[in-house]
Amino acid sequence: MWWFFLISIAQTVLTTQDIRRVLNREEIRNLFHIDDDNSVPDYHFVNLNPARSKRSASVGSKTLHLEAFGKNLQLNLEKTKLTRPSVPLYSVHANSTGHLIYQLLEHEEPLGETYQDVDNQAALLIHKDKDGSLLYVSS
Repeated sequence: MWWFFLISIAQTVLTTQDIRRVLNREEIRNLFHIDDDNSVPDYHFVNLNPARSKRSASVGSKTLHLEAFGKNLQLNLEKTKLTRPSVPLYSVHANSTGHLIYQLLEHEEPLGETYQDVDNQAALLIHKDKDGSLLYVSS
């Protein structure tokens, strides 16, 4: 799960669209789940623009406007209950023989709130940091 926050931080730090200037090879391979760092898929850093809530909007919904890959998108996100303090989190990675290794992650700080837009096949995790800043992680 650390890579969720890593990409969020990289998103705010980058002045260029090239992630290779911020992350090392191992971090890139872990983030994109690739064996060769030349196989990085197309990605795009975006600025999120939360829309003001409408009174008619359901509780727990958010609307985000963003531009990615030259398209203007509007995400209508509904709150989900995927992350709770009692839900165990695991890190999964393959060893040299291809077997998956599962490691239980301890998380004392709340991870954040999860939202999804089923129609646009989008998911978002919003984490409020101790200093009040918001970190957005999406897929």
